[in-house]
Amino acid sequence: MSTPSCRDTHGSLVHLLTLLLACAALGLLSQPASAAGQALAHPSTPGQVKPLATFPAEPMAITAWMAQQQWTSARHDPRRCEVGNRRLRLVSQDDSIMIGTTAGFPVDPRAWPRLRVRLRVTQTPTGTDNTQQSGDDAAFRLYVAFARGKTLFGPPHTLVYVWTENVPAETLMPSPYFRTKLHYLSIGQGVTDPPGGGTQGPRTEAHPGHGGQDEAGWVTIERDLLQDYRRVFPDDPPPVPMVEGIMLKCDSNNTGTSAEAWLATLELLPPVP
Repeated sequence: MSTPSCRDTHGSLVHLLTLLLACAALGLLSQPASAAGQALAHPSTPGQVKPLATFPAEPMAITAWMAQQQWTSARHDPRRCEVGNRRLRLVSQDDSIMIGTTAGFPVDPRAWPRLRVRLRVTQTPTGTDNTQQSGDDAAFRLYVAFARGKTLFGPPHTLVYVWTENVPAETLMPSPYFRTKLHYLSIGQGVTDPPGGGTQGPRTEAHPGHGGQDEAGWVTIERDLLQDYRRVFPDDPPPVPMVEGIMLKCDSNNTGTSAEAWLATLELLPPVP
């Protein structure tokens, strides 16, 4: 894809992140003030879970689900994506699907430091290189935007958990577009299909940050937001700022290929007792 198109994609990313945070500031997408105040006033307790998204048992149109969950989209039309059976299917065919929300935010990462994701990756884009604009595609990305560093022409400090084509887990990469504001942290590579279920790569092995995949190809990942933020932004003064919004992305437009990922769990947990 041409350089102008790449700039358009990430211009849309900046626009979406800025729009989400602006809407949060105006109270357009957040919980009612009383509920938000209660969420911040009462710290989490062991055993609690804070869902960041819930998926219906019965199939429904992705646009209807987004309206229900107070999510919005940018760049390309997400209508090929599907939701149902308690999971979300993200699919990209030479395009860039970005959906995000500020509903339920801000969230204090000191009260909710653990991020849990359960996903399955059935197709990664090919020919990727996430350190270069020309190859910056991935089957699954989770952007976590913090309340620090946002400017008129750039996103806030953002930690991006990315499932890559071939980058080992725990590899840290600055975004080729926003090198100081937006950093990628690999949480896995290749596909997670069970043996015989796909054509790309071997089963995912256990490594720090998550265990190996189950027999259906699902991987459960748990991250410490406080530790990961400090690793990515070591010079940022304490405390770790509030989380103000999240975004999911599945894209293959820079490589002109395709990608597919499934998401079943997206939630925050309190500190380990």
